[in-house]
Amino acid sequence: MGGLKNLSVALDCHVIVLSQLNDDGMMRESRAIKNDASVVIKVERPDLDEPESPRAGEVDIVIEKNRFGPCATITAAAQMHYSRIVDMSQT
Repeated sequence: MGGLKNLSVALDCHVIVLSQLNDDGMMRESRAIKNDASVVIKVERPDLDEPESPRAGEVDIVIEKNRFGPCATITAAAQMHYSRIVDMSQT
């Protein structure tokens, strides 16, 4: 992961890395990604474990780490049949 940060500095641009992080036990690689990153954003789907959830069709966009600003959780609508996530007010 340090190599990606060096690449970002060398090219003077942002580098976006997509990864499936393992929060269960926090594997060493997952911890390294989170430690080196300037911003960590997770997408959580509460209805995956509970299909009859009252939050079916919603996703939580969790800004878990942000060296440049605040952390927050934003709820959005998941339109998976279009493979997109939209603002709740647009549904």
